[in-house]
Amino acid sequence: MLRNPVQVEALCERAAERAPLTNLQQRKGYAGLEAVLAQGREEALAQSVIDLYEARFGAVVVDLWARVDATRDPAVLRRRLLAIGTGTADDAARAIGTTPT
Repeated sequence: MLRNPVQVEALCERAAERAPLTNLQQRKGYAGLEAVLAQGREEALAQSVIDLYEARFGAVVVDLWARVDATRDPAVLRRRLLAIGTGTADDAARAIGTTPT
């Protein structure tokens, strides 16, 4: 059952274009489009942390991957990204909370 039913008359109206998308988002557990976009930004930022670490210091250890993957706070991910981008491997490991490789 849809939370936001679409009336047949409204199918041709511009306002009705968003109702199916909203229903899909809610069915997947999102409050709306902004929640979907926020999750995408968090995932992209986490992937950037991993990619930059790998580019600067080589292979990513499992512990690092797990810690970054478990983090969804954008501020924490940004701090880790900056530490990896500007510091040594030891600085990066400390920022992430892992043992330096």
